[in-house]
Amino acid sequence: MGRSPYCLIFSFLAFLTSALGQSTFGTITGTVTDPSGAVVPDARVIVTNEAESTAREVSTGSTGIFTAPNLNVGTYRVRVAASGFSEYERSGLILNANQVLNADVKLSVMQAGATIQVTDTGAAISTETTNISNIKTSRDLLELPLISRHGGDQGFYSYVLQNPGVNSMPGNSLNNVQGVRQQAGVLPTMDGIAVMAYPIGPGPVQPSLEGVQEVNVQLANTPAEFATAANFAVVTKSGSNQLHGSGFWAYNGNELNARDFFSPAAPFRVYHNFGASVGGPIRKNKTFFFGNYEGSREAAKVVVTGNTPLPAWRTGDFSGVTSPILDPLTKNPFPGNQIPAARINPVSQKVQDFFFPAPNFGAAGLQVANWRGQFPGQTGFTRFNDWGVRLTTISQIRIASTPGSTTGSYP
Repeated sequence: MGRSPYCLIFSFLAFLTSALGQSTFGTITGTVTDPSGAVVPDARVIVTNEAESTAREVSTGSTGIFTAPNLNVGTYRVRVAASGFSEYERSGLILNANQVLNADVKLSVMQAGATIQVTDTGAAISTETTNISNIKTSRDLLELPLISRHGGDQGFYSYVLQNPGVNSMPGNSLNNVQGVRQQAGVLPTMDGIAVMAYPIGPGPVQPSLEGVQEVNVQLANTPAEFATAANFAVVTKSGSNQLHGSGFWAYNGNELNARDFFSPAAPFRVYHNFGASVGGPIRKNKTFFFGNYEGSREAAKVVVTGNTPLPAWRTGDFSGVTSPILDPLTKNPFPGNQIPAARINPVSQKVQDFFFPAPNFGAAGLQVANWRGQFPGQTGFTRFNDWGVRLTTISQIRIASTPGSTTGSYP
Protein backbone atom coordinates (compact mmCIF):
# COMPACT_ATOMS: atom_id res chain seq x y z
CA MET A 1 0.00 0.00 0.00
CA GLY A 2 1.66 3.13 -1.19
CA ARG A 3 1.93 6.73 -0.11
CA SER A 4 0.73 8.30 -3.37
CA PRO A 5 -2.31 10.62 -3.00
CA TYR A 6 -5.74 9.04 -3.23
CA CYS A 7 -4.36 5.54 -3.55
CA LEU A 8 -7.28 3.11 -3.28
CA ILE A 9 -6.29 -0.44 -2.45
CA PHE A 10 -8.59 -3.46 -2.66
CA SER A 11 -7.63 -6.80 -1.11
CA PHE A 12 -9.91 -9.73 -1.89
CA LEU A 13 -9.56 -13.08 -0.16
CA ALA A 14 -11.01 -15.71 -2.43
CA PHE A 15 -11.88 -19.34 -1.78
CA LEU A 16 -8.78 -21.49 -1.33
CA THR A 17 -8.56 -25.22 -0.73
CA SER A 18 -4.85 -25.12 0.11
CA ALA A 19 -2.19 -22.55 0.86
CA LEU A 20 -0.09 -21.88 -2.22
CA GLY A 21 3.16 -19.94 -1.84
CA GLN A 22 3.33 -17.18 0.75
CA SER A 23 0.27 -16.75 2.92
CA THR A 24 -0.89 -15.22 6.18
CA PHE A 25 -2.97 -18.21 7.27
CA GLY A 26 -2.38 -20.11 10.49
CA THR A 27 -3.16 -23.59 11.77
CA ILE A 28 -4.62 -24.90 15.02
CA THR A 29 -3.73 -28.47 15.90
CA GLY A 30 -3.77 -30.67 18.96
CA THR A 31 -4.19 -34.13 20.44
CA VAL A 32 -7.41 -35.21 22.17
CA THR A 33 -6.87 -37.60 25.10
CA ASP A 34 -8.95 -39.18 27.88
CA PRO A 35 -8.17 -38.96 31.64
CA SER A 36 -5.65 -41.82 31.35
CA GLY A 37 -3.74 -40.10 28.55
CA ALA A 38 -4.93 -42.41 25.76
CA VAL A 39 -5.94 -40.76 22.51
CA VAL A 40 -9.61 -40.36 21.69
CA PRO A 41 -10.35 -41.36 18.06
CA ASP A 42 -13.09 -39.88 15.91
CA ALA A 43 -13.75 -36.96 18.23
CA ARG A 44 -15.65 -34.06 16.66
CA VAL A 45 -13.72 -30.77 16.84
CA ILE A 46 -15.22 -27.40 15.88
CA VAL A 47 -12.85 -24.43 15.53
CA THR A 48 -14.73 -21.11 15.46
CA ASN A 49 -13.48 -17.62 14.62
CA GLU A 50 -14.98 -15.59 17.47
CA ALA A 51 -15.15 -12.32 15.48
CA GLU A 52 -16.61 -13.76 12.28
CA SER A 53 -18.58 -16.65 13.82
CA THR A 54 -17.28 -18.88 11.03
CA ALA A 55 -16.64 -22.49 12.02
CA ARG A 56 -14.30 -25.22 10.82
CA GLU A 57 -15.24 -28.79 11.72
CA VAL A 58 -12.58 -31.52 11.75
CA SER A 59 -12.21 -35.02 13.16
CA THR A 60 -9.41 -36.59 15.17
CA GLY A 61 -9.55 -39.75 13.04
CA SER A 62 -7.82 -42.85 14.39
CA THR A 63 -4.77 -40.98 15.71
CA GLY A 64 -6.57 -38.66 18.12
CA ILE A 65 -4.94 -35.66 16.42
CA PHE A 66 -6.94 -32.83 14.83
CA THR A 67 -5.67 -30.16 12.46
CA ALA A 68 -7.57 -27.10 11.22
CA PRO A 69 -5.43 -25.42 8.51
CA ASN A 70 -5.75 -22.21 6.48
CA LEU A 71 -7.28 -20.11 9.25
CA ASN A 72 -7.39 -16.33 9.14
CA VAL A 73 -5.57 -14.34 11.80
CA GLY A 74 -7.84 -13.83 14.80
CA THR A 75 -9.18 -15.19 18.09
CA TYR A 76 -10.63 -18.71 18.08
CA ARG A 77 -12.76 -21.04 20.19
CA VAL A 78 -12.21 -24.83 20.15
CA ARG A 79 -15.08 -27.16 21.04
CA VAL A 80 -14.59 -30.95 21.28
CA ALA A 81 -17.26 -33.62 21.59
CA ALA A 82 -16.81 -37.40 21.82
CA SER A 83 -19.08 -40.27 22.82
CA GLY A 84 -18.87 -41.06 26.52
CA PHE A 85 -17.15 -37.82 27.46
CA SER A 86 -18.31 -34.37 28.50
CA GLU A 87 -17.97 -31.65 25.91
CA TYR A 88 -14.86 -29.47 26.10
CA GLU A 89 -14.69 -25.80 25.13
CA ARG A 90 -11.74 -23.44 25.17
CA SER A 91 -11.94 -19.82 24.02
CA GLY A 92 -9.53 -16.94 23.57
CA LEU A 93 -6.99 -18.78 21.42
CA ILE A 94 -5.07 -16.05 19.55
CA LEU A 95 -3.79 -17.22 16.17
CA ASN A 96 -1.16 -15.16 14.37
CA ALA A 97 0.05 -15.16 10.78
CA ASN A 98 1.95 -18.29 9.67
CA GLN A 99 1.58 -19.80 13.13
CA VAL A 100 0.96 -23.44 13.96
CA LEU A 101 -0.80 -23.24 17.32
CA ASN A 102 -0.87 -26.32 19.54
CA ALA A 103 -4.05 -26.69 21.62
CA ASP A 104 -4.11 -30.14 23.22
CA VAL A 105 -7.41 -31.29 24.78
CA LYS A 106 -7.96 -33.59 27.76
CA LEU A 107 -11.53 -34.86 28.05
CA SER A 108 -13.27 -35.88 31.25
CA VAL A 109 -15.76 -38.67 31.81
CA MET A 110 -18.94 -37.03 33.03
CA GLN A 111 -22.66 -37.21 32.68
CA ALA A 112 -24.20 -36.58 29.30
CA GLY A 113 -24.88 -32.96 28.43
CA ALA A 114 -22.17 -31.54 30.70
CA THR A 115 -19.66 -29.12 29.19
CA ILE A 116 -16.25 -28.18 30.57
CA GLN A 117 -15.28 -24.61 29.69
CA VAL A 118 -11.61 -23.72 29.92
CA THR A 119 -11.07 -20.00 30.38
CA ASP A 120 -7.59 -19.67 31.94
CA THR A 121 -4.93 -22.17 30.92
CA GLY A 122 -2.08 -19.79 30.15
CA ALA A 123 -0.87 -18.69 26.77
CA ALA A 124 -0.94 -21.29 24.02
CA ILE A 125 2.42 -21.97 22.42
CA SER A 126 3.60 -23.26 19.07
CA THR A 127 5.43 -26.57 19.27
CA GLU A 128 5.10 -27.67 15.65
CA THR A 129 7.62 -25.27 14.03
CA THR A 130 11.22 -24.20 14.75
CA ASN A 131 11.16 -20.68 13.34
CA ILE A 132 11.79 -17.76 15.70
CA SER A 133 9.38 -14.86 15.33
CA ASN A 134 7.92 -11.95 17.23
CA ILE A 135 4.39 -10.59 16.88
CA LYS A 136 3.37 -6.93 17.03
CA THR A 137 -0.41 -6.60 17.15
CA SER A 138 -2.53 -3.60 16.22
CA ARG A 139 -2.64 -2.66 19.91
CA ASP A 140 1.17 -2.62 20.05
CA LEU A 141 1.36 -0.55 16.88
CA LEU A 142 -1.03 2.08 18.19
CA GLU A 143 0.05 2.29 21.84
CA LEU A 144 3.83 2.03 21.70
CA PRO A 145 5.60 5.41 21.20
CA LEU A 146 6.29 6.78 17.74
CA ILE A 147 7.20 10.29 16.61
CA SER A 148 4.55 9.85 13.96
CA ARG A 149 2.33 7.10 12.53
CA HIS A 150 3.57 6.96 8.96
CA GLY A 151 6.46 6.84 6.49
CA GLY A 152 8.04 10.03 7.85
CA ASP A 153 9.82 7.91 10.48
CA GLN A 154 9.40 4.41 8.98
CA GLY A 155 5.91 3.82 10.41
CA PHE A 156 5.39 0.21 11.51
CA TYR A 157 8.88 -0.74 10.31
CA SER A 158 10.16 1.08 13.42
CA TYR A 159 8.79 -1.78 15.54
CA VAL A 160 11.05 -4.23 13.77
CA LEU A 161 13.95 -2.57 15.60
CA GLN A 162 12.51 -3.75 18.93
CA ASN A 163 13.43 -7.34 18.10
CA PRO A 164 16.74 -8.97 19.06
CA GLY A 165 19.22 -9.18 16.23
CA VAL A 166 17.68 -6.26 14.33
CA ASN A 167 19.42 -2.92 13.87
CA SER A 168 19.19 0.18 11.75
CA MET A 169 22.05 1.05 9.43
CA PRO A 170 23.29 4.69 9.49
CA GLY A 171 22.14 6.60 6.44
CA ASN A 172 19.83 3.78 5.38
CA SER A 173 16.09 3.52 5.97
CA LEU A 174 16.13 -0.30 5.75
CA ASN A 175 16.67 -2.61 8.71
CA ASN A 176 19.38 -5.22 9.08
CA VAL A 177 18.16 -8.58 10.47
CA GLN A 178 20.64 -11.04 11.96
CA GLY A 179 23.39 -9.58 9.77
CA VAL A 180 21.84 -10.61 6.45
CA ARG A 181 22.03 -8.25 3.49
CA GLN A 182 19.05 -5.92 3.48
CA GLN A 183 18.40 -5.99 -0.26
CA ALA A 184 18.68 -9.79 -0.55
CA GLY A 185 17.96 -11.20 2.90
CA VAL A 186 14.85 -9.28 4.04
CA LEU A 187 11.51 -9.07 2.24
CA PRO A 188 8.18 -7.88 3.71
CA THR A 189 4.86 -9.35 2.63
CA MET A 190 1.48 -7.60 2.75
CA ASP A 191 -1.33 -10.14 3.15
CA GLY A 192 0.93 -12.75 1.58
CA ILE A 193 2.04 -10.56 -1.36
CA ALA A 194 5.78 -9.86 -1.53
CA VAL A 195 6.70 -6.16 -1.48
CA MET A 196 9.26 -6.07 -4.26
CA ALA A 197 9.83 -2.30 -3.84
CA TYR A 198 11.25 -2.72 -0.32
CA PRO A 199 14.95 -2.83 -1.33
CA ILE A 200 14.72 0.81 -2.48
CA GLY A 201 13.17 2.00 0.80
CA PRO A 202 10.14 1.37 3.05
CA GLY A 203 8.25 4.59 2.39
CA PRO A 204 6.37 3.64 -0.82
CA VAL A 205 4.93 0.40 0.62
CA GLN A 206 3.45 1.52 3.92
CA PRO A 207 -0.21 1.05 4.80
CA SER A 208 -1.70 3.22 7.50
CA LEU A 209 -1.26 1.85 11.03
CA GLU A 210 -5.05 2.19 11.30
CA GLY A 211 -5.38 -0.70 8.83
CA VAL A 212 -2.68 -3.06 10.18
CA GLN A 213 -3.82 -6.05 12.24
CA GLU A 214 -0.39 -7.41 13.08
CA VAL A 215 3.23 -7.63 11.98
CA ASN A 216 4.88 -11.03 12.34
CA VAL A 217 8.65 -10.56 12.31
CA GLN A 218 10.33 -13.80 11.21
CA LEU A 219 13.82 -13.64 12.71
CA ALA A 220 15.33 -17.10 12.11
CA ASN A 221 14.52 -20.47 10.55
CA THR A 222 11.99 -18.79 8.28
CA PRO A 223 9.64 -21.32 6.60
CA ALA A 224 10.52 -22.40 3.07
CA GLU A 225 7.56 -20.52 1.59
CA PHE A 226 9.50 -17.29 2.13
CA ALA A 227 12.34 -16.57 -0.27
CA THR A 228 14.54 -14.70 2.23
CA ALA A 229 16.21 -15.39 5.57
CA ALA A 230 14.04 -12.79 7.34
CA ASN A 231 10.49 -11.63 6.71
CA PHE A 232 8.03 -9.03 7.96
CA ALA A 233 4.59 -10.55 7.42
CA VAL A 234 2.02 -7.75 7.57
CA VAL A 235 -1.66 -8.64 7.93
CA THR A 236 -4.27 -5.95 7.32
CA LYS A 237 -7.45 -5.71 9.36
CA SER A 238 -10.62 -7.50 8.31
CA GLY A 239 -14.21 -6.75 9.22
CA SER A 240 -16.27 -8.90 11.57
CA ASN A 241 -19.91 -9.49 12.51
CA GLN A 242 -19.78 -6.41 14.75
CA LEU A 243 -19.85 -2.94 13.21
CA HIS A 244 -16.96 -1.02 14.69
CA GLY A 245 -14.92 2.05 13.88
CA SER A 246 -12.27 4.42 15.17
CA GLY A 247 -10.89 7.87 14.53
CA PHE A 248 -7.87 9.92 15.52
CA TRP A 249 -6.32 13.35 15.11
CA ALA A 250 -2.79 14.32 16.10
CA TYR A 251 -1.45 17.88 16.19
CA ASN A 252 2.08 19.18 16.50
CA GLY A 253 3.20 22.80 16.39
CA ASN A 254 6.13 25.03 17.22
CA GLU A 255 4.50 25.92 20.56
CA LEU A 256 5.01 22.29 21.63
CA ASN A 257 8.58 21.93 20.38
CA ALA A 258 11.99 22.98 21.67
CA ARG A 259 14.06 25.33 19.56
CA ASP A 260 16.70 24.06 17.19
CA PHE A 261 20.29 24.39 18.45
CA PHE A 262 21.08 26.76 15.59
CA SER A 263 17.94 28.88 15.96
CA PRO A 264 17.06 31.49 18.60
CA ALA A 265 13.43 30.30 18.55
CA ALA A 266 11.50 27.15 17.64
CA PRO A 267 10.83 27.16 13.88
CA PHE A 268 7.25 27.73 12.80
CA ARG A 269 5.32 24.50 12.24
CA VAL A 270 1.70 23.37 12.04
CA TYR A 271 1.18 19.64 11.53
CA HIS A 272 -2.04 17.62 11.42
CA ASN A 273 -2.25 13.83 11.12
CA PHE A 274 -5.80 12.45 11.06
CA GLY A 275 -7.78 9.44 9.98
CA ALA A 276 -10.58 7.01 10.64
CA SER A 277 -11.59 3.39 10.03
CA VAL A 278 -14.78 1.36 9.92
CA GLY A 279 -15.45 -2.35 9.55
CA GLY A 280 -18.37 -4.71 9.80
CA PRO A 281 -20.50 -7.30 8.03
CA ILE A 282 -21.92 -7.04 4.53
CA ARG A 283 -23.59 -10.41 4.97
CA LYS A 284 -23.40 -11.84 8.48
CA ASN A 285 -21.07 -14.83 8.81
CA LYS A 286 -20.32 -14.60 5.09
CA THR A 287 -18.83 -11.33 3.82
CA PHE A 288 -17.05 -8.55 5.72
CA PHE A 289 -15.51 -5.19 4.88
CA PHE A 290 -12.91 -2.93 6.44
CA GLY A 291 -11.92 0.53 5.24
CA ASN A 292 -9.50 3.11 6.57
CA TYR A 293 -8.24 6.57 5.66
CA GLU A 294 -5.26 8.55 6.91
CA GLY A 295 -4.24 12.07 5.91
CA SER A 296 -1.31 14.35 6.65
CA ARG A 297 -1.03 18.12 6.32
CA GLU A 298 1.93 20.32 7.23
CA ALA A 299 3.06 23.93 7.02
CA ALA A 300 6.54 24.52 8.36
CA LYS A 301 9.70 26.57 8.19
CA VAL A 302 13.22 25.23 8.39
CA VAL A 303 16.27 26.88 9.96
CA VAL A 304 18.97 28.02 7.55
CA THR A 305 22.48 28.90 8.79
CA GLY A 306 24.76 31.17 6.75
CA ASN A 307 27.89 33.30 6.71
CA THR A 308 27.40 36.99 5.86
CA PRO A 309 29.82 39.98 5.63
CA LEU A 310 30.33 42.15 8.72
CA PRO A 311 28.92 45.72 8.63
CA ALA A 312 32.43 47.24 8.53
CA TRP A 313 33.38 45.16 5.52
CA ARG A 314 30.45 46.58 3.55
CA THR A 315 32.02 50.06 3.74
CA GLY A 316 35.53 48.86 2.90
CA ASP A 317 36.88 48.72 6.45
CA PHE A 318 38.95 45.54 6.79
CA SER A 319 41.13 46.86 9.61
CA GLY A 320 40.18 43.88 11.76
CA VAL A 321 41.48 41.42 9.14
CA THR A 322 45.09 40.31 9.56
CA SER A 323 45.68 39.55 5.88
CA PRO A 324 46.56 42.61 3.76
CA ILE A 325 43.96 43.93 1.31
CA LEU A 326 45.77 44.75 -1.95
CA ASP A 327 44.94 47.60 -4.30
CA PRO A 328 44.32 45.95 -7.70
CA LEU A 329 45.77 49.01 -9.45
CA THR A 330 49.09 49.35 -7.57
CA LYS A 331 49.37 45.81 -6.13
CA ASN A 332 50.19 47.47 -2.80
CA PRO A 333 48.17 47.10 0.45
CA PHE A 334 45.55 49.72 1.20
CA PRO A 335 46.62 51.86 4.16
CA GLY A 336 45.16 50.38 7.34
CA ASN A 337 43.41 47.73 5.27
CA GLN A 338 40.69 50.29 4.47
CA ILE A 339 39.36 50.75 0.93
CA PRO A 340 38.54 54.40 0.14
CA ALA A 341 34.81 55.06 -0.28
CA ALA A 342 35.45 56.53 -3.74
CA ARG A 343 36.80 53.16 -4.89
CA ILE A 344 33.57 51.29 -4.00
CA ASN A 345 30.99 50.97 -6.79
CA PRO A 346 27.55 52.01 -5.42
CA VAL A 347 25.74 49.52 -7.71
CA SER A 348 27.90 46.64 -6.48
CA GLN A 349 27.28 47.74 -2.90
CA LYS A 350 23.48 47.57 -3.42
CA VAL A 351 23.81 44.14 -5.01
CA GLN A 352 25.87 43.04 -2.00
CA ASP A 353 23.28 44.32 0.45
CA PHE A 354 20.49 42.54 -1.47
CA PHE A 355 22.10 39.10 -1.51
CA PHE A 356 23.89 39.26 1.86
CA PRO A 357 21.72 40.33 4.81
CA ALA A 358 23.32 41.88 7.88
CA PRO A 359 24.52 39.49 10.64
CA ASN A 360 21.82 38.68 13.19
CA PHE A 361 23.38 35.97 15.36
CA GLY A 362 26.32 35.66 17.75
CA ALA A 363 28.75 38.13 19.20
CA ALA A 364 29.76 41.29 17.33
CA GLY A 365 32.58 40.50 14.93
CA LEU A 366 31.63 36.81 14.52
CA GLN A 367 32.68 35.94 10.97
CA VAL A 368 31.20 32.44 10.48
CA ALA A 369 27.65 31.11 11.12
CA ASN A 370 26.63 34.67 12.03
CA TRP A 371 23.20 34.59 10.39
CA ARG A 372 20.07 32.53 11.13
CA GLY A 373 16.81 32.50 9.22
CA GLN A 374 13.65 30.48 8.72
CA PHE A 375 12.28 29.62 5.29
CA PRO A 376 9.19 27.67 4.16
CA GLY A 377 9.92 23.96 3.94
CA GLN A 378 8.92 20.61 5.36
CA THR A 379 10.38 18.32 8.00
CA GLY A 380 9.83 14.97 6.28
CA PHE A 381 6.16 14.55 7.24
CA THR A 382 4.81 15.10 3.76
CA ARG A 383 1.25 15.76 2.65
CA PHE A 384 -0.55 12.59 1.68
CA ASN A 385 -3.90 10.79 1.55
CA ASP A 386 -3.81 7.04 2.22
CA TRP A 387 -6.90 4.91 1.54
CA GLY A 388 -7.32 1.18 2.17
CA VAL A 389 -10.29 -1.15 1.62
CA ARG A 390 -10.40 -4.87 2.32
CA LEU A 391 -13.25 -7.25 1.49
CA THR A 392 -13.26 -10.75 2.96
CA THR A 393 -15.66 -13.45 1.84
CA ILE A 394 -16.12 -16.87 3.47
CA SER A 395 -17.15 -19.79 1.23
CA GLN A 396 -18.74 -22.89 2.71
CA ILE A 397 -17.69 -26.36 1.57
CA ARG A 398 -19.02 -29.70 2.71
CA ILE A 399 -17.08 -32.96 2.61
CA ALA A 400 -18.33 -36.40 3.62
CA SER A 401 -17.50 -37.07 7.25
CA THR A 402 -14.64 -39.57 7.14
CA PRO A 403 -11.73 -39.90 9.54
CA GLY A 404 -9.40 -36.93 9.09
CA SER A 405 -11.74 -35.04 6.73
CA THR A 406 -12.82 -31.45 7.22
CA THR A 407 -16.02 -29.51 6.71
CA GLY A 408 -16.77 -25.88 7.32
CA SER A 409 -15.77 -22.41 6.18
CA TYR A 410 -12.73 -21.56 4.12
CA PRO A 411 -11.55 -18.04 3.34
